[in-house]
Amino acid sequence: MRAAILALVLALALVGCGGGEPEFSDEQQVPAADRTEDAAAPADADDDEQVLVFVADDIFYDDPPTTARAGTLTIVLDNVGAAEHNIVFEGFNDEEPVAEAPGGEQDEGTITLDEPGEYVYYCSIPGHRAAGMEGVLTVTP
Repeated sequence: MRAAILALVLALALVGCGGGEPEFSDEQQVPAADRTEDAAAPADADDDEQVLVFVADDIFYDDPPTTARAGTLTIVLDNVGAAEHNIVFEGFNDEEPVAEAPGGEQDEGTITLDEPGEYVYYCSIPGHRAAGMEGVLTVTP
C-alpha cells in the first residue's frame, strides 16, 4: 500500500513539473539591458536606506546585526519570545526604546547614528540587560 501511494505521489510530482516554457505577456517581459541584479527593488529605491532586524527571544537577541553604515537606520524588533522586549541605544533618545514589542509581535523605529564608532544597545526591561541582553553595533563611514 505504501509503495502504491509513493508511486502515485511521484507520478503527480513529475506531471506537475511539466517541461514547457513559462509564458509571459509583453508587459511582463523585461529586456536583458533593463534588468538589474536586484529586480525586487524599485529603480528609484534609496540606496542609503538601512534596515536592521533584531530578533528578541527569551533573554537574548538572536544573531543581531553587528555593523551598519553611518546615517539613519530603521530598527526592526521582531520579538519571537513570550516576554516583552525593546531595544535602546545607550546615550540616544534619552534612553527611550527605539522599538518595543510584546511577545510574538514586531515594532520598528528609526535612529540616526552619523558618526562612525561603536554603539551599545540593550533591552531596558528590568533584569534583561543584566541577563545579557545587550550588544555592540559598529558603525562605519
